[in-house]
Amino acid sequence: MIEDYYRRWGIETLFSCLKSRGFDLEATHMTELDRMDKLMGVLALTFAWCLIAGHWHYGEAKHLPLNKHWRPAKALFRLGLDMLRRVLLNKESKDDPINFLILLQVLSRT
Repeated sequence: MIEDYYRRWGIETLFSCLKSRGFDLEATHMTELDRMDKLMGVLALTFAWCLIAGHWHYGEAKHLPLNKHWRPAKALFRLGLDMLRRVLLNKESKDDPINFLILLQVLSRT
């Protein structure tokens, strides 16, 4: 029963990241099933990329930046999404060595 709960929790986390915490899937208002299938596939790959990039850059979850309540300020997914968004929008700073090619190499290692 506990294993089923852990599996369910992972699915709930994925859908929360696809919806309100990341990609804002509800804003598409898409109803055509063929297009929804393709969109879900692309979003699942992008979710994995963000999670891998966050894990690559920040290491284990116990090494995340903490807020004043000693809880992680952001999840690994959100940190990876922010990093990917910053790189895609060309908002990286000169002291930030991460660029798109590095993030592609991070993805290709998996």
